[in-house]
Amino acid sequence: MEKKILIVDDEKSACDSLGGVFERRGYSVSIVNGGRDAIAIIKNTFFPVILLDLKMPDLYGTEVLKETIKIHPTSKIIMITGFGGEDSDEKECLAMGAYAYIAKPINLKKVYEMVNNIVSNP
Repeated sequence: MEKKILIVDDEKSACDSLGGVFERRGYSVSIVNGGRDAIAIIKNTFFPVILLDLKMPDLYGTEVLKETIKIHPTSKIIMITGFGGEDSDEKECLAMGAYAYIAKPINLKKVYEMVNNIVSNP
């Protein structure tokens, strides 16, 4: 599987941190800062893995998740949230088809290992 990833987060620092980790390890990284931009790029490009923030100002992550699954049902979507402790959000995202749900602050090593496992074992 191609080492390609889309990072969707309205926090520039989160995008920079995650993007740097994957770029240094040979991934092709695309970054968008909102849900509407994410859907626009997903309509034209397949990403094997998408890191998707749950709460963004322009469009809630679950809406992006729904649209992405319709467009590319084989993309693995890892939901990211800065609002931990909300089990209902986690259950909803996983029930909708998210691959995983992780809380910020992000353990970069753990996320890299998860993504690398997806790409290495499609």
